[in-house]
Amino acid sequence: MRKAIRKASKGRSITAQDLFKLRIPTSIALSPDEKGIAFTLERMDKKENKYYANLYVYDTVSRHQQQFTHGPCQDSQPVWSPDGKQLAFLSTRDKKLGVYVIPSSGGAEKRVIELEAAVQNLQWTPDGKHLVFCLRYSDSHYIKDEKKKKKPPVYRHITRLWYRLDGEGYLPKDRFQVYGLDVQSGDLRQITKGKRDNLFASVSPNGQWITYVSNRSKDPDLDYLRDDLFLIPFKGGKEKRVPTPPGPIFGTAFSPDSRAVAYVGHDKPDDWGATNWHIWKVGVTG
Repeated sequence: MRKAIRKASKGRSITAQDLFKLRIPTSIALSPDEKGIAFTLERMDKKENKYYANLYVYDTVSRHQQQFTHGPCQDSQPVWSPDGKQLAFLSTRDKKLGVYVIPSSGGAEKRVIELEAAVQNLQWTPDGKHLVFCLRYSDSHYIKDEKKKKKPPVYRHITRLWYRLDGEGYLPKDRFQVYGLDVQSGDLRQITKGKRDNLFASVSPNGQWITYVSNRSKDPDLDYLRDDLFLIPFKGGKEKRVPTPPGPIFGTAFSPDSRAVAYVGHDKPDDWGATNWHIWKVGVTG
């Protein structure tokens, strides 16, 4: 691709039409044995005027690249199962968002569940039996009549400062919560609750805990850099706040012994852009 564009640039200037030749790798995941790299490759469809992305796997040993999924859809967030035998990913191939699994050796994908929602932080539990992710239902999820779902609302009741974002449109009333999904049965279980977003979920290596980030300020839209770190049992129960310095928390990751959590952030919640972000580490007991 780079050679093609470089060659074209020698004879003429690059035009907008050349953008349709780009293939952009997005979500990337390394296999447990480090022999495979799963990624999605995004392209622009000129006829449909849309972005599409499919799943690929690159073998680091043979240096062979194989396309796993095809068609006009948006595949994203591939993650390897702990034993490396399966890949889970998200896709809009059936109009609604679906959670899929596919053998890492190739083959047909299987849809585990279909959702009218947004999903983030897709990951496996250590036993390979469940997927954990943050989910926020769309407003259409709560409309039972399929015909009414296609109609725009007569009015919108705006109740928060952050009500619309570029690339997303109007934000739904629902907030992100942490869910667990049984890969075999497709049973979906809500783990966290509340009126605030619970984000950046991460499963402990021993499979007992989930950590996540939530802003419990009086108005998170105004005071959005004051995040808190929480722990909750994977099986569900009462959440526990892990004391951290006041400030933003972006992403979380457990240590191999499940006794500490690392995250990216800083300790100046009133600074809106001049403070450098660093890696922080905190024990699960604070």
